Amino acid sequence: MGDALGGAGVSVEGGGAFTVGGRGIAHFLFDDGDVARDALERAGIRVVAVRDVVAQRLRQDVPGQLGALTRAMADAGCFDDGGGADRYCEACASFLARVEGAPV
Repeated sequence: MGDALGGAGVSVEGGGAFTVGGRGIAHFLFDDGDVARDALERAGIRVVAVRDVVAQRLRQDVPGQLGALTRAMADAGCFDDGGGADRYCEACASFLARVEGAPV
């Protein structure tokens, strides 16, 4: 994996691996998931999915950062699926537009 990604100029931004029901599961974060997927698949590594994610750098010197971020997202309706996918996407897009690049 490291050779395939490095050879394609792709850096791993974060991620982790764990087991569920005896199967290995790995999630990794990349700036461009499609480029990473292409590099991995060329190396024979199966990629199950590429998804857009929210990445927010938290201030490690301030306790409660994750709670503050998820509270703000909840207050904006990001976790409310009662209105269907359109409502969810609209709420999260609105929230992200307000915090884009803003430190939590």
